[in-house]
Amino acid sequence: MKTFKNFTSGIAVLLCIFICIYVLTLYLKFNPEEPEILEDGTVEDIPGKLEQFLDANINTEEHLTLCFLLAISAAAGFILEKVPAFGMLTSAAALSYALTMMRFEALPKFPKTVVVLCMVHAAGAIFYAATSERGKKSFLGLNSAASGALLCNTVTIGISLYIYRILHAFNGVTEKLEALEEDGFIINTKLAAIPDVMDIIWHTYENHGIQRARRLLNELSKQYTAKGIEEDMQMTFVGEEYSVYLRLAIIVFGVLILTLVFRRRAWVGACLCAIPPICVFSNIMYDKMSTYTLTILTLTVMSAIGAFAAYQREGAPALVGDDGEEIEIEDEDDPLPEEIPASDAEDDIAGESVTDWECSKLDYFYQKPTPDPVNESERDEYLEIEGESDGDQKEDSE
Repeated sequence: MKTFKNFTSGIAVLLCIFICIYVLTLYLKFNPEEPEILEDGTVEDIPGKLEQFLDANINTEEHLTLCFLLAISAAAGFILEKVPAFGMLTSAAALSYALTMMRFEALPKFPKTVVVLCMVHAAGAIFYAATSERGKKSFLGLNSAASGALLCNTVTIGISLYIYRILHAFNGVTEKLEALEEDGFIINTKLAAIPDVMDIIWHTYENHGIQRARRLLNELSKQYTAKGIEEDMQMTFVGEEYSVYLRLAIIVFGVLILTLVFRRRAWVGACLCAIPPICVFSNIMYDKMSTYTLTILTLTVMSAIGAFAAYQREGAPALVGDDGEEIEIEDEDDPLPEEIPASDAEDDIAGESVTDWECSKLDYFYQKPTPDPVNESERDEYLEIEGESDGDQKEDSE
């Protein structure tokens, strides 16, 4: 319960420390460019060592982002013990980002180990949420694991609609992009998905020619184009896939509404939350989804696991109380014996103690049950009836 959750949160903290040590080692080994003296005797103005380091190592920002997500998730596990559903969401975010870094080869050192440790941290968050207190303080009367499932599905809807907006805008300028590509003018997918930028470039191309449009594109690329994982993500946008993300958002939204409607039936929520990850996995297998696939898949799988854990814990006693402390559950059928001091007047052996549990087992031998008092009239009536029955038996025998 709480011990396992603290252990997995400690793993996240250690992973943050190791990542910081790795980045610090790269920074100490980095040799920046030295400023040169110009012809007029002035010193060239160049960025400092830290700025050059961040520009030269495109994976540095990704490592720091992962470290930040792990720190937030660990802090949620330690500080927000009464809101374990939030810990599920933060651990899912850290895990999905680690998987994305491994996909785009942004984890040069021990990528599988980092991903496995993030998985262990997420497992601890789910386990703690599943065993937490259910009641009025939980989200809409649901237990904490089901609340975490709802949060993950809500974030999935937001990401799907965000990608749909970009891909829909990109799909609307396909004809203009084809016309520009015929002249050897290729525009980045992210820039093409911004309507205002695309309109400016197209207007410049029609009125001032391709050379003026190229210079404008270079200026806009410096302003909008990113580096590292974000740049790799931009290259995965496919305009024809916008309908897939819209359909996924509608499915997850329907699951979210039905889960709230049947919130008193945990098995219904478990079955419903299993639908989105199946849809995402099938779309990935048939190459119908290309952008943010690991993030969406991680969130939907975490949601399904949380809903299934809520179903398994339905009706079971809570293992963690409102204060975040573990609840001790005793066996009511055979409670543990409690020792009490024995009386010197009644015990034959001095210095020993007899427990209540032992006394209850020995009462049968030391105490005889006292019969209830009988009314005299009822006793006489019973004896008369017995006498008449004995007389009848004698006459029958004769």
